[in-house]
Amino acid sequence: MMRVLIADDDTSLLEQLRETLASERYTVDTASNGIEAMDKLYDAVFDLVILDVMMPHIDGLSLLEQMRKGGINIPVLMLTAKGD
Repeated sequence: MMRVLIADDDTSLLEQLRETLASERYTVDTASNGIEAMDKLYDAVFDLVILDVMMPHIDGLSLLEQMRKGGINIPVLMLTAKGD
């Protein structure tokens, strides 16, 4: 079973994504900020990470950079609510 980590500070969107993926039989972990996400990335193995670009403490792009520097090379999808 595929394990996914979703990190987003928008609790409504976070829960909607979690429910949708869980209904498709994915194992889903969530984090509400970048620090929590980084902790989970070092505690478990994930097949995919979904990151919000703008999060408190560590933004999604900085978290992605830290992941790559730390040798975490799993696929990442970036989300943003920002307009053009």
